[in-house]
This record gives sequence, structure tokens and C-alpha cells, in this order.
Amino acid sequence: MSSGASDETVWLRSLPRSEPLILGAADATMWLRWQPPTRPAATATAPADGPRAGRAGAEPDSSVLLEPLREVGAGAGPRGVPEPRPAAEASSSSDDAVAREVSGMFGRDSLYMLLWAVQIVGAAGVTPFVTRLMGADEFGAVAAANAVMQVLFQVAGLGLQTAIQWKYADSAAGSSDGPAEARRLLTLCILAATAITWLVDTTGRWWAPSLGFEHYGGALRLAVFWAGIAAVTNAQLALLRSQDRLLGFGLVSMLQSVVAEMASLALVAVTTPTATSFIRGQLVSQIAATALAVFLVVPGRLGPRDRRLVGASLAYALPLVPAVLATLVLNAGNRFIVQSHLGPAAVARYQIAYNIGSLPTLLLSVLNSAWMPRIFAVSDPATRAAVLAASRDALYRLLSPVLVGLALAAPLLLRTWAPAGYGPGQLLAITSIVIVCAVPATASLAPTRALMAAGATVSIAVGTAIAAAGNIALSLVLVPRLGLSGGALATGASYCLLHGFLLARARVAAPTARTSPLILVELGLVVAAVLGLSLVPADGPVAFAGRAVAMLAALAWFGVIFRMIARGKGAARPAGRRRASGPRRHEALEAAPRARHRADSHSRPVPTAGPAGLRADLPEQPSRRYEEAPTMQLSWRSLGGWR
Repeated sequence: MSSGASDETVWLRSLPRSEPLILGAADATMWLRWQPPTRPAATATAPADGPRAGRAGAEPDSSVLLEPLREVGAGAGPRGVPEPRPAAEASSSSDDAVAREVSGMFGRDSLYMLLWAVQIVGAAGVTPFVTRLMGADEFGAVAAANAVMQVLFQVAGLGLQTAIQWKYADSAAGSSDGPAEARRLLTLCILAATAITWLVDTTGRWWAPSLGFEHYGGALRLAVFWAGIAAVTNAQLALLRSQDRLLGFGLVSMLQSVVAEMASLALVAVTTPTATSFIRGQLVSQIAATALAVFLVVPGRLGPRDRRLVGASLAYALPLVPAVLATLVLNAGNRFIVQSHLGPAAVARYQIAYNIGSLPTLLLSVLNSAWMPRIFAVSDPATRAAVLAASRDALYRLLSPVLVGLALAAPLLLRTWAPAGYGPGQLLAITSIVIVCAVPATASLAPTRALMAAGATVSIAVGTAIAAAGNIALSLVLVPRLGLSGGALATGASYCLLHGFLLARARVAAPTARTSPLILVELGLVVAAVLGLSLVPADGPVAFAGRAVAMLAALAWFGVIFRMIARGKGAARPAGRRRASGPRRHEALEAAPRARHRADSHSRPVPTAGPAGLRADLPEQPSRRYEEAPTMQLSWRSLGGWR
């Protein structure tokens, strides 16, 4: 900062938008921030020794207007402006905000995860009854139609469910148009899903035979309509989640899941036990869920003036579509390789082990979706980075007892879900490897949240595609040599590859603090324990009793940690104790009185400028984030309203 000798003009060096400037005088302190002017600011000729010497009478390169950061009541000072808070108080307030957000993530947000989990459990609970009512061929037709539905469901939605939450969070950042824009994006999703569903249905007679279907009709055609309507419901649920309407979210979720499964089961039992009857029950229930959601969240009017909104939202959301499809390949792509080398029976055995071992990964992905509206709503980059880091570490701490408990219960689950002919005892090692895959999968979700909040969805798509391709390549090498264990190891290595890529991108786009070494050591010990438990005999009453006691201990371990996090204890790290990873660390501008600025090693007093000896003290910026900017000219007349 520099100043001229004239009382009418002061020179200020510009800062990024909304960064505070501190102007102090002997009797008062004024907090100001600069904004681009809506009209030209009054200027004066630069003095001969000023920053633009030799350009007397020339217009400045740019100008700024200063306005009070906030108005306060009486008692705040002679000018009605608050005194700066000490750095320790600001740090404590930031820590409290982080702890409050993390507590909400593991508190109320967990209820949304439970609702999604109920949908998964409901589908799993109906499956044994459906398989006994329907023949193997008809149940296979249900599985094939459901696979088409899952892919088309992701494509028809265009990823707009996440863009809706992203735009809705603009209201938390000070934009009053956030909720309205989110409702207009819901209309866009309805139009897109309708158009894509119509296109797929029209061309069904050509693409259906290429996928192995005899013809396009029956259960397959109903699944296409089911996918399009489900994409709309998913966007409606995203908006309900952003509005934090838990009751409405729960009603729509239960209607499209538990009620749908029961309706399908009833149709199969009462009418004809065919795939068409089962999918028809799903479709009717999905239509009812969508109708209820329309009553709860009314779509907004979308017009030509929303071109920029549509363009920005599609640029954000479209990369998420290939990312989700690549995730499907990452999780299930090696089944074809297992089938080609080991046969269909090996695929069934591997699927049972994978379904049990991947339960933590599945629930964590659901929890990640439930968290995103809260993360989007944190507008301050520093607070958001702290929330991301604290929630990641808290999730790591909760993951440890979950993995140990599941590894202890794996033998019992395998014997319950798999017939004796599947060799459940031989699947224990494979299940343990899949359980361990939850560690790199959880680690990859942390930079995914950071990149989504930063708008870097292209990086997510690229990283997921690389990981999916890596899974296929590694499976081609490992499955012929190691059998089913090779497929599980390939999936785990691919998740590690995904985590490495996303972490490197997040350190540039949205850096966060590194994980504590103690937490990493704990995870390493847990991985060793899970793999070691697969070698411990699980037969006999003594072994069963020992595992039961250990499972109760793991449950108590989980309860203690969850209770601490939900109460806000141990979730947030005090600001400044750990440095953010990556080259672009956020350095907060601390507020302090003028005397403290002069004593601080980073402060730089400025010669008197302006009437009544008003001084302006601005601390130097130690971070590379604050780059040197052109000097700006400001007339003291623009401050006349606040003097």
C-alpha cells in the first residue's frame, strides 16, 4: 500500500473481492470491503511522487468503492463500526463452525443415509421370495431388464440431480435465486428424461437384439419407462434433500423402494409369475412416487432467458454421467472376465463374496450423496476445506470398527447367504479382500467431495474412467493366475489408483489438510486385522462365541466414536495446527487493532493520508493467493457518507 501527500487522495493496493481492508484512526476502527463500482468513482490527479508519476491528469486503470462490512448498533464505537476480533477468537469461532457442520453430517444427514439403506435392505429382503415364486428364466429376465434400467437411469438424468443441489446452495452463498434456479433445473431434468426415454423407446427394436434380447417389449420396454421416471424422481429427491425436508424425502423414498418391492411381489404372487409382472409393479410405484414428489416440490418455469443457467449446469453435471457409468464398470466389469476364465458358477460365488464385502463401500457412497448439499452450502473456501478434512478423518475413525466387525461376521453371513455347494468357507479370504477395498474407496470419496464442491467434475470423470480401465486390465492379468482372489485384488488396486489420481487433482483445485499419521497407522492395523481374521478358524462353538464377543466389542467401539463425533468432539481440528496440502494454501487475513498491526512482523504502516490524520494499515499477504494487483485510486469524498 502507498499513499500520496494530498489530503484528497489515497492510493490503495487492490485485494481479491470481499477481502477486508482495515482502516484505523486514533479514536475508531472502520472495517471496509471493496466492490467493483457501478459508476465511475471520483478521482484526483496523482501526485508527482505517487504510483503513477508522470501520468498527471490520466484516468486511473481501475477504481474501487469502499463500503462498511456490516452495520452494528450503539456501543460498537464512535462510528458504529465493530472493533476487530482477536485472532484467537476468530479461530475458535471457525473451529466451532466446523464442529457444528461435521456434527450435522454424522447426525441429521445420517438419517438420509438410513432411508437409502432401507431401500437396499427392502430389495434384498424381497429377493428370496421372488426367486421361489418365479422360475430361473423369468428371474434372469428381471435381472437383465434391471441392468438396462440402471444404465438408462443414469443417462436420462444427465447428472442434473447433483447440479440441482449445487445451484440450490447458491442461496447459502448470498444468491437469492438459488432455490428458484434449482426448481428450473428440475424442469430441465424432466424434459431431458422425457426426450431420452422417447428416443430409447423408439429405437428399441434395433438395439435390443444387440444386447441379447429376443425382442423389444414386455419387461424390457417397461424397464425403459421405469428408468426415465426414476431419473425424474431422483432429481426431485435431490431437491427435497437440499431443502432438508426429511419427512417428504422419506415418503417418496419408501414409495419408490419398499412399497414398490411389495407391489411387485404381490403382482407376481397374485397374477402371473413373470418378469413383466414384476417390472410392472416397479413402474406403477415409481409413477406414484413421482406424483407425490411433484406435489412436494413444484418445478420452475424454464425459458429462453435461462440459457446461461442451462449451459453452466450441463457443463457441471454431464461429466458425472460417464463417471457413474465408469463406477459401474469398476465395481462389476471384471465379472465377464471371471466368467470367461472360470465359468458361470465362479461368477455366482464371487458375487456373493463381493456383495457381503462391499457393504461398507455401498453405504459410504450413499452417505457421500447425503453429505453433498451440506458441503455445497458452505460458501467460505477455508471453512469448507476444514469441514472436508474433519469429516474425512471422522469417517476414517468410524470405518475401523465397521471393517473389523464385518470381518468377524463374514463367516456367518457367508453360511447364511450361500448354499453349501458354493463353498462358503473358501470365500472367506475373498470377502476379506473386498472388505479391505473399502479403505481406498473411502479415501477416494474425500477428494471426490472436494472436486465436486469446486466444480471440477471433469477430473472425477477422467479419474473414474482410468480406474475402470485399470480394473479390467488388472483382472485380465490376475484372474487367470489367482482366480477369484485376483478379481478382488484388481478392484482394490483400481480404487487405490482412483484415489491417487483424484487426490492429485484435489490438491490443485481444492486443497485440504492432510490426514493425521495416527489415523493412517490405525487404518493399516485394521487392514492387517481384517486379512488376519480370514485365517482364523470359524468353525465350532468356541470360535463362534469368540467372534460374537469381538463383534459386540466392535459395536461398542463404533458407538463411542460415533457419539463423540455427533456431539462435535474430536471432529474438527483447530485452525492452523495442520497445514493444508497442495501449493495453494488458504491464508486467512487476521483482524487486529492498529497498534497490533504496527507491532506485528507482517504489518506495514502507511504514512498519514487524508484528513484528521486518518491512517490505513494493511498487513502484508504471506500467501501466494494474494497476488500483486494494479494500484487503485480512491477519493476521500467517496467515504463522506461514513465519516
